[in-house]
Amino acid sequence: MRALLFATGAALDRTIRELSSAASITSNEHYLFTYSEACRDKLKLKAPFSIRKGWCAEKTNLPPVLELKASLKDIIESIGIKYVFLDDSPLSFWVAPLLAGELRAAFISDVVGARREKSNVVLSKPLQEERILGDYALQAELLVAIVRKGFPAVSTDFVEVELEKMNIERKSKGELEYLGARERVTSRLEKAEIVVGLGDGVVQSGSLDLSLELAKALGAEHAVTKPLVEKQVAPRERMVGVSGKRISPRAYIALGVSGSMYHLSGVLSAETIISVNKDDGALINAFSDYYYVGDLKEVLSKLLEHLRKKSP
Repeated sequence: MRALLFATGAALDRTIRELSSAASITSNEHYLFTYSEACRDKLKLKAPFSIRKGWCAEKTNLPPVLELKASLKDIIESIGIKYVFLDDSPLSFWVAPLLAGELRAAFISDVVGARREKSNVVLSKPLQEERILGDYALQAELLVAIVRKGFPAVSTDFVEVELEKMNIERKSKGELEYLGARERVTSRLEKAEIVVGLGDGVVQSGSLDLSLELAKALGAEHAVTKPLVEKQVAPRERMVGVSGKRISPRAYIALGVSGSMYHLSGVLSAETIISVNKDDGALINAFSDYYYVGDLKEVLSKLLEHLRKKSP
């Protein structure tokens, strides 16, 4: 069986070693395609197996995604490649799904583990926001896989690879252009020192805008309970609880949150929990360090007025 490795960027030695380690589960005959700043005739690097042949293309400002996909497809079909392992660069996330679709191959991303169970190739990837690992047994004849950076690399000796230079120019129009990365909301929630939690009581009392204004005034992130996601008031990435994120801020301010255990399981690691609710018997009060029973809209209006007076 033959495998093709697709590596980009500057740290080619490490990247190729990780890709080759993943590919070693499926095959012992490897080929290499690099896309980097400088295209060299030879590479000296560490890999579990000797790499039979390599190709390189020089990086451009606008990656020729469709042309790269076509070049990889030609190599795969001419040599009889069965497995393609790509690094987890932004470019790979453009190329890999297109390549898999063109080849009618199985596709998987975020691979962090690979093993053989009898005659099956089993690949592992994180699920449920990194809380568990999912194992997938390969059933298809062809595989396209994106391997996550940090894949356990096998300790090996140096090998030399001769590279054939390929001139790949962007000719197609209408491609999506990668503009850069930004931090996900879930990441900000995990890092936030103060989180304002919005429950169904916020919607029922007409206090949504006031609640968001409070979060902004405190320099806090806002999270929501499941009912607000179901009502399409907020995106799922802001949901905290069993089906969402688990957070541990210094302070969690719950507004109109009843306190179901599904939600509480995601916030009980907070150093301090403060609750404002019109219901004296709300379950969240029993888990709060401080709680206030009263009209939410009235409380928020007075609190914001106080904060405005305090601000310079």
